[in-house]
Amino acid sequence: MGQAALKRWSVCAFVVVLLFSLIAVSSVPDTADATKHKGNVVLAVHGGAGGGSIAEDQREAYQKEVRAALETGKKILDSGGSSVDAVEAAVRVLEDSPLFNAGKGAVFNDDAAHELDASIMNGENLEAGAVAGSKHAKNPITLARTIMEESPHVLLSGDSADWFGMEHGVEMVTQDYYYTQERWDELMRSKEKENDAEAFGTVGAVASDRSGNLAAATSTGGLTNKHRGRIGDSPIVGAGMYANNDSVAVSATGKGEVFIRGTAAVDISALVQYKGLPVEEAARTVIEEKLLPLGGTGGVIALDKNGNFAAPYSTERMIYGYVTEDGQYTIVLSPEDEPDDVPPPSATDIRARVEQFKKEGEFKNSEAARSLTNLLTVVERFEERREADKVVKHMENFKSLLIRQNEDALISDKAYNVLYADAVALIQKWR
Repeated sequence: MGQAALKRWSVCAFVVVLLFSLIAVSSVPDTADATKHKGNVVLAVHGGAGGGSIAEDQREAYQKEVRAALETGKKILDSGGSSVDAVEAAVRVLEDSPLFNAGKGAVFNDDAAHELDASIMNGENLEAGAVAGSKHAKNPITLARTIMEESPHVLLSGDSADWFGMEHGVEMVTQDYYYTQERWDELMRSKEKENDAEAFGTVGAVASDRSGNLAAATSTGGLTNKHRGRIGDSPIVGAGMYANNDSVAVSATGKGEVFIRGTAAVDISALVQYKGLPVEEAARTVIEEKLLPLGGTGGVIALDKNGNFAAPYSTERMIYGYVTEDGQYTIVLSPEDEPDDVPPPSATDIRARVEQFKKEGEFKNSEAARSLTNLLTVVERFEERREADKVVKHMENFKSLLIRQNEDALISDKAYNVLYADAVALIQKWR
């Protein structure tokens, strides 16, 4: 081959490779698509996890309330408000609805009274406030925030908490305010069976504001026919709620005693912060591998500062919704409403993503990116041959390398979270 022909061949080959690379990059899913929930989420709420199904004639009412909570919080975030403001406002909307077991719709205890619990936390400074056994706060989440901001303590309970709230302008109501016929009927059925019935409808919210600060909030009426004075996980920081800018914001719903014993919310945070797990994997690990063996069913909503969101649950269903920064709303009332699972990426997809992150300056140096692409090139060959065990083995090495690069600050948090989630998805595909 002559020199001119060789040069023409080289140019053609370069163009083909470039086109292939562009196609590969364009086919890569958006950030965090290795999980079914997209990245870029700024606010999420839940209305409890449990069994059974929502009657068709009630679906519209539930959708309306969840949407209203999301819109209320999103408006605050769009105007530059804090994540703490957003989660409090969103939870207040749900507390004001008789549909949920919080605020207006709270269940009865074994003394035919209402005792409400709530908590809120600021991920920027780890300040938190909580109330247990309130009998008169119209919005327990506001009382919890008042305790956080006006008291040197984290948790107040019972009449003392209500008195503290009154002294600081928190709206109080009589017990009659919480009465609904549906909750009364639930109490009667529970007394006939002589048990504490699990009540569906604990509410919560997580948010990330423009400053990257996380916040979480949870509010509940507890269990139907619960022993007077019983306190569940909702007002317990680290169990039913937690927020830390270095990891994640979490709001939980489920079997409270087990969520307390399993320190559910803070365990998710620890897996993200100290083990480097993506939000989805961390949340699912705690729900499925820690709480279920203890006999605890339920779910969580979890959000990190990069907008990666997860909502795993071990019950028949969980009511939740979320909104992205650009105003895309998703509301889930039953498993049928769940967003479609995104197909796991291939090694080629992940390699293209590494190259894209390299162009965007997400690596400290080119060598860090090159070491990842070299591994992925090997995995591509094993994928072509469908040698599953070798794909898994080398992708585990890829994960380990990612973790080391993250620890050595060679890769940005954004790139690390996305690539780690991709690696997990690919490993699960071939296992």
